[in-house]
Amino acid sequence: MMNVDNALADFQLIEYKVVEFDLQNLLINKTETINVNYNINFDHSEVEKNGEFYVSILNFKIKINGYNEEFLSEKFNISFSISGAFSGKVEKLNLDTFEKMLDLNGVALLSQISRSYISTITNLSGMPTINLPMINFNKLSK
Repeated sequence: MMNVDNALADFQLIEYKVVEFDLQNLLINKTETINVNYNINFDHSEVEKNGEFYVSILNFKIKINGYNEEFLSEKFNISFSISGAFSGKVEKLNLDTFEKMLDLNGVALLSQISRSYISTITNLSGMPTINLPMINFNKLSK
């Protein structure tokens, strides 16, 4: 086993919480063809310097809509919002780097927590499991 104390990243997720989860499941036939749209949004609070750390709250929101194109009918809607508190070492990161890490690393991390949450809940809700696609946040931020 390796001791990771000397390899900890300078950018850390302190804690997170699910702020909102809303699921409307109108799906009756699990085998019908459903088109799915994904929309995301994220922002972060003003970065504060707290002693030797930068700290900020990152908010990540995703809306998922499933519909049957043939019958022009909505089949499900999911609205999910999660917030995470992040910190970065002032001695290792400048403010600009910390904000970039929030918008890339932080968003990627919260999206994976969201992915796990949504796939589990949809699986337990009597509908096909919704797995969020992997997103290239580097490309999205440009």
